[in-house]
Amino acid sequence: MVQSGFGTDETESKPAPDTEAFIDALVKAGANSFCQWAWKGAKRVWNEDFGAPGYRPTPQNEKRKKAFKEIIKMAHNKGIKWVIVYAIWNNFPDWPGLEKFWQEQSLYPLISNFGGYIYCPKKPFADWYIATLRKTIEELDIDGVYLDSSPDPRICTNLHHGCGYIDENGNLHGTYPVFATREFHKRIYFLFHGEVKKGGLIYAHNSHFPFMKVMMTSQ
Repeated sequence: MVQSGFGTDETESKPAPDTEAFIDALVKAGANSFCQWAWKGAKRVWNEDFGAPGYRPTPQNEKRKKAFKEIIKMAHNKGIKWVIVYAIWNNFPDWPGLEKFWQEQSLYPLISNFGGYIYCPKKPFADWYIATLRKTIEELDIDGVYLDSSPDPRICTNLHHGCGYIDENGNLHGTYPVFATREFHKRIYFLFHGEVKKGGLIYAHNSHFPFMKVMMTSQ
């Protein structure tokens, strides 16, 4: 799988002039999948919010979305079976509609990360993520996602969504959302294996975490 980034032309609304040649080179080299990385810059076609499962609603992103959809269609027509996107990590306090809810979605203690905060896989973050990713699949026809160490259940003390507990002495302790992490990833899997698309590709990158508690044999 190739990991890089498609871009737009000078108008930031159409694929870059070398897009078709780049796709042809991928196919000639034997690639059958491509991961659109999260990267900043005026000519990006994916979102500017690191790890978001969709586009922040802005006029410019509507143009980028149109360009990326055209690129994905071109890639499919030329033999690239899977075009996937980097789409995990952050919860965004200034995302339209989440301004009053982002703290309930976040891992506690808060961990800042590339313009946002690390999420907790319990609801309501999981519901927002799945709904936003579903919209991206339907609008762009992506074939999967790159998940960056997301199966690792991080300790969380956010009582607002059901993590953590207070002991008899009034001290707050964290808990590990193992089952919530598992259910979250099952929901992502189902989006690309029957619910919206079939035969999708989910690449769960593993830096150093033990995933056995979340990802079991044949699942």
